[in-house]
Amino acid sequence: MSDSIIYDNIFEAIRALDPHNMVFKALTDQTGDLILHQNLQMLNKQNRKYGMSLCGFSTCYFRGESEEYEQCIPSLYRIRDERQRLIAQLKTLDFIMYLETHPDLRKLEEQRLYVDYLALAQYYGFATNMLNLTNEILTAAYFATHVYDPYFNKMTVASKGVGQIRWGTECSELVGRLHMIGLQPLVRLGLQSTYGINLSEDEDFADMSENIKFHQDAEANQLFNRVFSLGEKMYFPDEGMDFVVRTIQNSDAITSMAILRYCKETGANETVIRKMVLSSNIFVVDAPLVCNNMPYYVFNHLPAQPISFRPIMVIG
Repeated sequence: MSDSIIYDNIFEAIRALDPHNMVFKALTDQTGDLILHQNLQMLNKQNRKYGMSLCGFSTCYFRGESEEYEQCIPSLYRIRDERQRLIAQLKTLDFIMYLETHPDLRKLEEQRLYVDYLALAQYYGFATNMLNLTNEILTAAYFATHVYDPYFNKMTVASKGVGQIRWGTECSELVGRLHMIGLQPLVRLGLQSTYGINLSEDEDFADMSENIKFHQDAEANQLFNRVFSLGEKMYFPDEGMDFVVRTIQNSDAITSMAILRYCKETGANETVIRKMVLSSNIFVVDAPLVCNNMPYYVFNHLPAQPISFRPIMVIG
């Protein structure tokens, strides 16, 4: 499949990858039902931790992008300025430490449930060395046809330019690199059929995957959006975390605990790191940036109607 081909719209791109996808039946079916078959899989993770994952039956992995990019690198490596990258890493650690000390989450871990803190940080917009993938092509198509509007804090339908879906198989360079993240205390990750891949700074996922491009046809994207009428509620459920995320990301402070942890993990000199932080007009504080007694959604807050005109999810 040549990268030079640009398909007319998202439906033709899906058809090229999966000609018998159920979305085409939903478009022609008078009932308008789109049934998304999901498999509930148990995960036996390291350190005798356990989890669950909602995943489709595909052996391919996808990543939807609403714009045409040559590179596909993690958010951390898109930050070129050394000081800005350091601040971003420290904010990520502040968020992770908030989660690690949250009473509800600690109770889950005491029950030996697996929590992927780095993945949680990645999915809530913090800079990491992880790329998120999915084995559900319709999830990738949703992200390939929608863009985030920071003013309204919501996803909106893309209407111009070129979108793309990157994809690979279990037999490609992805073998041994992907890890299933599964259902997490914050359910957004599990609902997106999430996989993660950690990359080094000299790696580019574009070199590990194929790429299919399509025109952002406004009419077709609106139709796809109607098919996934609950897409935003499914993929971005209200978990009460927006306040925490915004507070840490927008704060002009970094905790001393984040600096100590960063130095312990990287071997960096604490004095040097503090000077870099202060020279960036960022304060260093000894108290957490957010109180960690705010409740949030856990596993039992899966939406009752995840997808479509009249959506149905089948787990089995």
